[in-house]
Amino acid sequence: MFSDTALYKKFEKIQIKLSEAFYFYDEFQSIGDEMERKRSSKLIDLTQEKIQTVNIITKAVANSFYDIEGTFFGLFKKKSNDKFLPLTDVKMLEIFKRQEKWFKREIILPHKFIGIANSHIELAIIG
Repeated sequence: MFSDTALYKKFEKIQIKLSEAFYFYDEFQSIGDEMERKRSSKLIDLTQEKIQTVNIITKAVANSFYDIEGTFFGLFKKKSNDKFLPLTDVKMLEIFKRQEKWFKREIILPHKFIGIANSHIELAIIG
């Protein structure tokens, strides 16, 4: 039996079909330099994008699914036409079933930005 923190196998390189990726995150704690941040702020002002909150339930795979809360900028319909939905300030819970009982476990992300694959979203509530 494996524990939740045991490392089973390490690969130097892997290749994943993009459609199979569930979520990704950037390993850099702060993305972009000062000029990029200014450009982004100006672009948000020009497009009048508003911050929105979203709660996502993913499709169930192997007796588990994820409950994800986060915020994003822009229009949900426009963003959902892309392959990934960008979220910030993310809180992610794994909901899983073992021996006929449901459990939840918080997934600790290294940073607060992730991209969720649209193909894995079962339900999204905008609030």
